[in-house]
Amino acid sequence: PEETRGGRAGMKARLAILLVVLAGCTMGPDYRRPETPAVEAFRETPEPWKVAQPRDDLERGKWWEVFGDPQLNDLIAKIDVSNQTLAASEAQFRQTLAALGISHAALFPTLDANATVVRSHSPGSTLGGTTAGKTVTSYGGRFTAQWEIDLWGRVRRSVEAAEATARASAADVGAARLSLQAQ
Repeated sequence: PEETRGGRAGMKARLAILLVVLAGCTMGPDYRRPETPAVEAFRETPEPWKVAQPRDDLERGKWWEVFGDPQLNDLIAKIDVSNQTLAASEAQFRQTLAALGISHAALFPTLDANATVVRSHSPGSTLGGTTAGKTVTSYGGRFTAQWEIDLWGRVRRSVEAAEATARASAADVGAARLSLQAQ
């Protein structure tokens, strides 16, 4: 029996070490954009051309002020305040930020605490009893902790996806604002 207990304890220790090692692993490599060779020359494109680097999420500044029109300045100022298209884009962006926060939360343990106090009074009785005519207070509590080991990288990949969605949504807000200003 002693050898069996020692063998079980050693097996449990090896299993725990294996689980810890596997927890650091991910399933599959990180995404890398496939390389596509550029064509030597395009008929429509003059030399020298370069690959576009869109940055729709960057603030463009007050480019309309070069026109020196105070009425235009007032109209542009109203876009941020009262345009429903821009408000919808910003709401979508806030929603993606909330989803990003939720996906980040899955990386950490979930903690839950609960406390109860129950106070009861039993009426006096002619039959007697141990609590007849007394007030009884009962206290209780519970604490739980839960954590999902990200063994195959599901949580980390969902965080990466949520970050990419938030960046795309920020670009959508910037593009909508620029489009409305241009209109």
